Amino acid sequence: MNLHFRLSLPPDSSGKKTFTQKKTFLPKNKKLGRQVNGGHHSSTVASMLTLFILISILLLQPSHADDYEYTVDQLNAWRDEIRQFRHDNVIVAMTVDVPPGDPIWEIDLEMEKQLFIRSEEFKERNQILRDGEERVLTYVKLDEELQSRLYNKFLEYDVASLSYFNDFTQALTCEGYDVLANLLIAEIVPEGAPLTLERLKKLPEDLSLDLLDLYWEFYETIALVQKLFDLYVQGIIQIDMTDCWYEKGKAKCEKQLMEMVLQAIFEPTDTGLQRFGNALEHPNILMRVERQRILDRFKQLRDSGVSILSSFTQANICMQALHEKYHHTSSQPRRLPRHEMVIYRIHSAGLMAQRMGLLRFALLRFLDEKDHNLPPGCWEKDEIDTLRRGLERLRYGDNQHSSLDEWYHAKVAPYKVRLAPVLEKYLPLDMETHLKKIDLELEIFPNGGVDDLKHELRVFLQLCPDDVPRKYLKLAEKVHFLSLRHSILDGTVTDPEKSLYLAFHTAALSYRKEQTCMLENLLTRDIKTYLAEVAFEFKKTTDKGVPFDFTELFPELGIFLELRPCEVPPQYLELAEKVHSVHTEYLKSHDMQVPDALTMVTQLDEMNNPAELFSAFQRAGKSYTQTVERISANQLTWDIESYP
Repeated sequence: MNLHFRLSLPPDSSGKKTFTQKKTFLPKNKKLGRQVNGGHHSSTVASMLTLFILISILLLQPSHADDYEYTVDQLNAWRDEIRQFRHDNVIVAMTVDVPPGDPIWEIDLEMEKQLFIRSEEFKERNQILRDGEERVLTYVKLDEELQSRLYNKFLEYDVASLSYFNDFTQALTCEGYDVLANLLIAEIVPEGAPLTLERLKKLPEDLSLDLLDLYWEFYETIALVQKLFDLYVQGIIQIDMTDCWYEKGKAKCEKQLMEMVLQAIFEPTDTGLQRFGNALEHPNILMRVERQRILDRFKQLRDSGVSILSSFTQANICMQALHEKYHHTSSQPRRLPRHEMVIYRIHSAGLMAQRMGLLRFALLRFLDEKDHNLPPGCWEKDEIDTLRRGLERLRYGDNQHSSLDEWYHAKVAPYKVRLAPVLEKYLPLDMETHLKKIDLELEIFPNGGVDDLKHELRVFLQLCPDDVPRKYLKLAEKVHFLSLRHSILDGTVTDPEKSLYLAFHTAALSYRKEQTCMLENLLTRDIKTYLAEVAFEFKKTTDKGVPFDFTELFPELGIFLELRPCEVPPQYLELAEKVHSVHTEYLKSHDMQVPDALTMVTQLDEMNNPAELFSAFQRAGKSYTQTVERISANQLTWDIESYP
C-alpha cells in the first residue's frame, strides 16, 4: 500500500467548487511539541501519539478527494475536450436509410472489420429502431493516425505474454485488457482530469452533476474507440481484444445522470400530507395532483425564458429518456371500480403525455439556445443537427406519432369517450337532482360538507377539468366549489386546490360561453321577444281550441328539446322552460309519445316523460333566479355567468 501525505490549499475564490465534503483541519493556533507554560513531557508524547493515530486512520481510509478538487469550469473544459476528441477521431464514414429486410443487414465480417456498424450506439442516442420501421445504418471508423499510434504502442508490449488461446481463439488476459485500457485512457483523457482505470471500473459515489457529465462523455468515447480499434487489430494479428470493462460504470453513471437530469426538469414530487391533504386516500387523486404539478412546472419553465439543461451530455440523456424503454410503467392498482379504473387510465396516459411534452420542450429549448453563431463543422453544430434529426425521426405506435406526448394524448382520447357513458351508469340520479343536492349543501354551509355528499359525486374530485365530459362540467365545478369552501373554513386549503377549482370554473364558464354563442347564432330574436311571441301565439291558438305547435312558427327553438338544463346557459333557462311548457301541452292534447330526440335525452337522465324534463327546467330556472336575488341582495357586481 502506497501511503502519501497530501496538503490541500484553499480553493481559488474565482472558481466554483463542486463538492460539499467536509475536511478536518487542525486549529491554526495549535502547536506541536512541548507546551510553553510548563507542559509535561508525557502529555506531549500523548498528544503526538494521538495525532499520529489520527493521521494513520485518515490515510488508510479510501478517498476520492481528487474528484472534488476541481472547479466547474475545469470539469466542463475536460468534458468538451473529450467530446472534441470523439468528434475528431470517430469519423462517420456513411449513413444510409434502409428497411429492416434489406440484404445490407447481412453484412459480412470483412466489411465489419473495416467499418464498425454503429446501429446499437445510434439506437441509444439518436434513433428508435423497431421492426416495421425505417432504420438507420451508420458506418464509423477510427482516425487512421490515432489507429496506427495505438497499434504501435500496443506492440511495444510483449503481446504473447498478455494473451492466451481459448477454443482456438487468441484473446487478451486480464492484465492485457488493463494494458489496452490504459493505452486508450492515455489518449482520450485530458491531462489533469481525474479519470483513472480504477475509478472508471468502479464509479465513485456521490459525484456531482458536472463530474457525471465528464465520466459519461468518457464512457461514450471509449466504447466507440475500443470497438473500432479491436476490429482493426483483429484484421491484422487476429487477436480478440473485446472487453466491455467500462459497461458497469457506464450503466451506473447513466442511471445517476438520468435521475438528476429528470429531477431537474420535473422537480421532485412532494408526496407529503401537507401538500396533498387527504389525497393519499386514493391513487386517482394523487395522479390528478401530480398532473396539475407538472402543468405548473411547464408554465414555470416556459416563462423563465432560459434552458434548464446546461450541457450536450444532459441533452443526450433527455434524448434517451424519449426512448420507449424509459417509459413510466407504474403497476396498475387492483380492485378499482370500473369508473375509477377508466379514470386511472386517463390519468396514467395523461401524466405521461405531460411529462414527455415537458421533456421534449426542455430539449428543444436547449438546442434553440445553442444553435446560433456556431461555425459549420464544429462538434456542437454537428451534435445539434444529430439531435434534431433524431427528434424528427422518432415514431411511436401503430399510427406513427412523431412524439411520445402526442402518442399518449392519442391514448387518452378513447378513455375520455368511455368515461361519459360510464358516469351515466354510475350516477344514480339525473344531473339536475344532483345539482339541487349540492345547492342544498351550499345553502346550509358551513354545516354539512363534502363527506355528506353522496359518495358517487366525490368521483369528480379525482378528475382534471380537461378529462370531465363537458356536460358534467357544471356539476364537477360545484363539487369542487363545495370542497374548496370547507377547506378554507378548516384552514387546510392549499394553492393547488385553489388552482384546481379555478381551472374547473374556467372550463365550465368556457363551455357555457360556447353554448351561448351557439344559441346566439341559431336564434333569430332576443330572449324577451321570443317569450312574448311564444306566449302570444300560444294564447291565440289555444283560444281557438287548436293545439299550439311552436315548431311551425319557431323551428329554431327545437334546440331546447335536445338539451338538458345543465347544458343551457342560465340566461336562456326561462326561454327553455317556456318551450318545454308549450311542448308538453301540445303532446298532452294529442296524446302523443315523446319525440325520439327528447326520448334519447330523457333516458340518459332517467326522465321517462316530458313533464319530468319540464320540471327539471323549472328547478334550474328557480335556482338561477335565487342566485340572481342573492347577488342583488349582497350588492355584488360580478358577472352572473361566473357563479357556479
